[in-house]
Amino acid sequence: MKPGDKVRIDGMTATVLCDVDAGEYSTEYTADDWADVLKSGILVETVEIGLVHYHDSSEAVLISRLKAKGK
Repeated sequence: MKPGDKVRIDGMTATVLCDVDAGEYSTEYTADDWADVLKSGILVETVEIGLVHYHDSSEAVLISRLKAKGK
């Protein structure tokens, strides 16, 4: 997963902010800000409850991928 992707997880809709395992971080949630806190998984922002960290991203189902600029 990549930052900006929309996913469905635990019955909630969320936007991926970072995928720690892949080393992918959004501009708002950078590796510098989160490297000491998160060691694995994904950080998402859900519509229902806000910011959530999942240690295991295997339950996340991709709804839509953020399109790269210029495409």
